[in-house]
Amino acid sequence: MLNIACNNWREQYPAMPRVSVAIRNDAEYLRLRYKVKGKELLAASNEDHSKVWCDSCVEFFCRLPEQAFYLNFEINCIGAMTAARREGRDKNVEILSLDKMHRILRYAPLAERFTTPFHEAFEQEWEVGMDIPFYLLSGVSEKQWRKEGSVLPKTLLCNFYACADNAKEPYYLSWAPIATPAPDFHRPEFFSAYHLW
Repeated sequence: MLNIACNNWREQYPAMPRVSVAIRNDAEYLRLRYKVKGKELLAASNEDHSKVWCDSCVEFFCRLPEQAFYLNFEINCIGAMTAARREGRDKNVEILSLDKMHRILRYAPLAERFTTPFHEAFEQEWEVGMDIPFYLLSGVSEKQWRKEGSVLPKTLLCNFYACADNAKEPYYLSWAPIATPAPDFHRPEFFSAYHLW
């Protein structure tokens, strides 16, 4: 279990919900389960590729050590998600197709309780998760990945985040520190190594 507890911009955004992520993997998927406990809960987006980062949201950005591009996976508390492959925030961005998005398995218990957008005080812990097929991280098709032997990476360069842009008390937390003057998660130079094996 990793704690997502770096408040890199504490003076501007002092809110500090408790956030952690559990990571495991098998031969097919990288499986992430987040737990969050904060003072409010927000979900205005209920469709993929909407502005989920404005809601109560957790994120995972990663790249393989030999790759120039990274991937960002962002999911709100009811399981709406956006994801892309890119070299920078606005450089060579490829939004993942809906077909690829449907291959990412979601875990979002709150989706059963809240079917419409909401914003409320919420003092209890909530959970959300995503199971990402390893082939999506490789940058090749699933067919090509399997043909080449389905070699799993030993190490990912990554960061884990929690944010809520439109909360009454916005927050921007990371696992690995980010040395920028304002919140910016699209900074792969601050990714840290996470060893899968």
